[in-house]
Order: sequence, then C-alpha cells, then structure tokens
Amino acid sequence: MTLFKSVLVCTYLIQSGEKQEENISSAVRANTISLLCKMNPSQALTIRSKCVELCRMPALAITLSLEHVNKNSVIDDEGDMVAFISGLLLGNDQTIRLQYIKTNVIRSQLAVVF
Repeated sequence: MTLFKSVLVCTYLIQSGEKQEENISSAVRANTISLLCKMNPSQALTIRSKCVELCRMPALAITLSLEHVNKNSVIDDEGDMVAFISGLLLGNDQTIRLQYIKTNVIRSQLAVVF
C-alpha cells in the first residue's frame, strides 16, 4: 500500500469513527489504524493530527502519541508530546478540549469501577 493510500484509508476510518470510542466497532477501527501506523510509523503523527482535526477517536490520538514517543524515545519527541497535550488542553477550540477531557474522565471512572 502506498503512503498516500495508507493516509486515505486511515482518514476514511477516522471519519467513519465515533466521537467517543465506546463500542466494539470503534475498538476494531482504532486497532486497524494503529496497525497501519505500525506498518508506516512516519505517518503516525499525521494520523494523530487528523483525529484532532476531525474531532474523532481521541483515545487513538493519545495512543498514537504515546506509541510514537515510546518507539523513538528522543528528547524532541517528548517535547512534542508535551506540546500536543498542552495544545489540546489550552487551545482555543473548546470542542476539542472537552472531548479529550471527557474521554479521560470516562476512562478514570471505568478504572475505579474495575
């Protein structure tokens, strides 16, 4: 699969995804995108920004960021992670900020239950 086609496939999967990943189809979609990013690691951050741009699949965006930092453990990548999270939380777009905060609250509530 060429680089351009990979990005198109991921973009389509993100667009057809839901704002909050709470069902099985979303988990399969996120896993598929994650595997495509593992096949082509140079596109992981592009796919991450597409998730943010489309306000879809926030958990995937965070997962891709963490996987990218873990693979490359370079100081610049850690700075990118701080800049990414700070941009989400301190940015002007309240929709994005609330989406990522809501995802974090839901996951922390689930962690307390289990």
